[in-house]
Amino acid sequence: PKVGQQVTLEVKPLSLHQQRAGGGDLSGASLSSVQFSGSFSLYQVHDWIRTCLPDVPQNPTSAVDSEDVEGEKVTRQLWFENVLTKSVLIVRYCAGLAVIESDSVSTIAIMREVVSAEANRRKVAINIKFSIDPKSTPRFLRKLDRRLHEHGALAKQVELVEALREITNEAGDSSYLSKEHRAAMSQPAPQAERSSSSTGRRGELDALFGVVRDLYVDAQKFDGRDARNPATHAELTDILHHYDFD
Repeated sequence: PKVGQQVTLEVKPLSLHQQRAGGGDLSGASLSSVQFSGSFSLYQVHDWIRTCLPDVPQNPTSAVDSEDVEGEKVTRQLWFENVLTKSVLIVRYCAGLAVIESDSVSTIAIMREVVSAEANRRKVAINIKFSIDPKSTPRFLRKLDRRLHEHGALAKQVELVEALREITNEAGDSSYLSKEHRAAMSQPAPQAERSSSSTGRRGELDALFGVVRDLYVDAQKFDGRDARNPATHAELTDILHHYDFD
């Protein structure tokens, strides 16, 4: 008889973040923040953090790099890095206080949404205060700039090669192609083609596009504007497909 095993994997709202030991060089970083305060315990706020992020231990441990935040001595400090965007996330908390900092406003938005929902679900009253650095969004986009250019160029190269192969297969002749196009055709299984499949570079490019779209929506929300206009989203998608940072 065949035997199967069912495995259930929990996907956290910030599942692309991984914890890194110690701090890092934040010189030049533009960090936005959200702060939660109220009559919650250390275990309650720790559980809320675990709901958002992977690799957080089940129970809060003893003091780690304790420091004063808003006049309070925090008893837990965690550093994370997003494996896709390389954005940073710093979580500091103790009983009654949690301060979240990141150079991505989307990360701040997700933390605010999830922690608020968890507190409401458990009927815990909290106060929320956020601070958005106006420099954080352009600097975050600059961080993505090189990879957007690289993945976009590779995706276009693959589309070109596929189109040329389709044309020449039908005509049975490639002599009329330019020297550049014939050179592209002559490369067997080019790296660009192998890595730009739906699960490779093309998939990563689409993921980066999604990051930029979410960043736009979240930045607009923090500014008090509605960013759900379909026409605006269509325009943003067109801009991304013809991407140029400047």
